[in-house]
Amino acid sequence: MMASMAHAESDEGKRFADDALKCWDRPRGLPLSDHIVLSVETDERGYLIDVTAKEYPKTAVGRASVESLRRSLLQCAPYAARAATYDLIIDGSEKNEKSLNPLND
Repeated sequence: MMASMAHAESDEGKRFADDALKCWDRPRGLPLSDHIVLSVETDERGYLIDVTAKEYPKTAVGRASVESLRRSLLQCAPYAARAATYDLIIDGSEKNEKSLNPLND
């Protein structure tokens, strides 16, 4: 299974993304090329206020992946990052990631 790549605009956003993805186990059926974007809002204590899927595969597996991410986000709270709205971007098409797939396809 390939590690997910999270992107963020700032150091604070990168820290949030790294913390948020520590609890997430990517669903087995999610194609490696899928792209998911969640908008995640936290309060001053680091707890979630809102999670909105901005982009995701419009399939049963895509929806399951978003739900899996949401559960993981709730499980890992509270976050050390300041109160803000963060875009959590999962981009499976990123190359140069760690992978147990020796063909990297």
